[in-house]
Amino acid sequence: MSSRSPKLYIQDILQACEDILNFTQAINKAIDLQNDRRTYLAVIHSLEIIGEAARQTPKSYREKHPEFPWRETASLRNVIAHEYFGLDIDIIWDVIQTQIPALAKQARKINVEE
Repeated sequence: MSSRSPKLYIQDILQACEDILNFTQAINKAIDLQNDRRTYLAVIHSLEIIGEAARQTPKSYREKHPEFPWRETASLRNVIAHEYFGLDIDIIWDVIQTQIPALAKQARKINVEE
């Protein structure tokens, strides 16, 4: 286990969420994301960062913040790493549109509280 501060993992999650939202600000459809390879790869990498940061966050800290979807967030990294060639762009787009803003909001709240 890393000796990094748990708050740094939350900040990593928040930064990666904000990056994804900024990267995709001018994109309106899943197919447009798929066709913009640079943005697509940046988004995928940011999703991996989010998942890995959630996975690396110490259990004691995760237990302090049960409102945050730690397990689901950590599973993002596993899905991307192990299913890379089978990723569904429509699912990725849905994650960007629905889950990333909510995740950013939760991470921001935890970051301010700590």
